[in-house]
Amino acid sequence: GKTDPRTKLDVAGAITGIGMVPPGAIVMFYGDIKNSFDEEGKGRKKTAYEGWQLCNGKNNSPDLRDRFVAAAGNIYKMGETGGLDSVSLTANQMPSHNHGGVIEGATGPSQTLMPIVIGNVARQAGFVTATTPASGPNMTASPPHNHKISIEIKSDGKGEAHENRPPFFALAFIMRLPASINP
Repeated sequence: GKTDPRTKLDVAGAITGIGMVPPGAIVMFYGDIKNSFDEEGKGRKKTAYEGWQLCNGKNNSPDLRDRFVAAAGNIYKMGETGGLDSVSLTANQMPSHNHGGVIEGATGPSQTLMPIVIGNVARQAGFVTATTPASGPNMTASPPHNHKISIEIKSDGKGEAHENRPPFFALAFIMRLPASINP
């Protein structure tokens, strides 16, 4: 019962040794950082946080403030850092897409045409401008002929950087210190 740790262990006082968490283990922490850790980030003596270190880059801890954590493996090596707080897409990173417009019309003997008002309609929509303005009253065409209309597709967007981060909840990371750092 009380002396066999495989079933139950009652302790009055402290347990010595590395404890339940090995040195170097990092866990998430949600608590009072100011009262639990000193200015260097070490757990305050005679508290439950003695032997722990905020992951702030001090006492051989990684600086995990304002960072997401990725598991080391084939893509990321242990201790590697990367990423950006915001990103601006280049033209090569934009999805493949097209801009365009269709102007249909044909003329034949004695056909009445409405004036071509692409300059006004498209200009109001903000997509195209007519480099050859065409407007006026209805006109009657006798022989078949063609109209050449030049259009310009304007680019859009401001090229501003954006954040590409999922919704998150901020916690601190703390690391178990080895006994040599926390005598």
